[in-house]
Amino acid sequence: MQDQTIAPEVAQTEFDRFAKAWDVETDTKDMNVESREDFEKLSRTIVKAIEQGRASVNDNNGIDYQLHTPVGDTTSLTFRVPCGIDYMAMDTYKERETSRKMFAFMASTTKQSVKFFGNLSGADIKFAQAVTTLFMAS
Repeated sequence: MQDQTIAPEVAQTEFDRFAKAWDVETDTKDMNVESREDFEKLSRTIVKAIEQGRASVNDNNGIDYQLHTPVGDTTSLTFRVPCGIDYMAMDTYKERETSRKMFAFMASTTKQSVKFFGNLSGADIKFAQAVTTLFMAS
């Protein structure tokens, strides 16, 4: 695990910039307990990656992320702000194929394949799912 390289308050500001650009709801006062706990867990995953210097918001409001474990020659991902085509990518899979649907969405937003996401390490999947879930839940 990398040592902290970004101050917590700077990482939180960067997270807030992501949330604003991606229209992620951050006001927890109207959330029920379960939603608030989920939000806090997911946002902490992203803030922690920012603190470690693994994630940042780029000039196009995308999220640049350094993988813990490379997949082939790929050492980083850029998640772009989702659009309609990313939702359509999920239509290929049946309702019960929830992981594949999520992987299809993540693949579409990063210009990778669904299979690529199947080969990511658990730590990298956690980050990708945190970004995706926060966006989709808002």
